[in-house]
Amino acid sequence: MSDPRRSGASPASGGYFYIDPFNRDELAGIAALDRLASSWRDYAARRLQSGRIEDWAKRLEGHEAAGD
Repeated sequence: MSDPRRSGASPASGGYFYIDPFNRDELAGIAALDRLASSWRDYAARRLQSGRIEDWAKRLEGHEAAGD
């Protein structure tokens, strides 16, 4: 997998959420980043706790993912 820093991604841009979604060190950093909106910090914390990527189909495509 590519290094998010090389692509210009930063925790504040949300790049780690998409490029390296299970990087626990970065997720912990995102969850603790006070300058970031609480909703993004909450996403990072939930992903750390659950070990799962949340379903974005409804937000991106307007419907639930198949099987949900």
